[in-house]
Amino acid sequence: MADILSEFQDDIDAVVLITACNREFEVDINGETVFSKNLLGRHGDDGEIIDLIRSSIAKQKIL
Repeated sequence: MADILSEFQDDIDAVVLITACNREFEVDINGETVFSKNLLGRHGDDGEIIDLIRSSIAKQKIL
């Protein structure tokens, strides 16, 4: 979490962790789901989620 906050401090207004049923884990960036443990059936690989966040923010900056 500290990596996300330090790297994206100018791009993210807030980080919210929400406990969900069935060990769900999702990462949404401005309404876009960039990772879903339920859909993939696995945890994120090392560095995978931060890379997905980078990609999502880069796409949003282009738009």
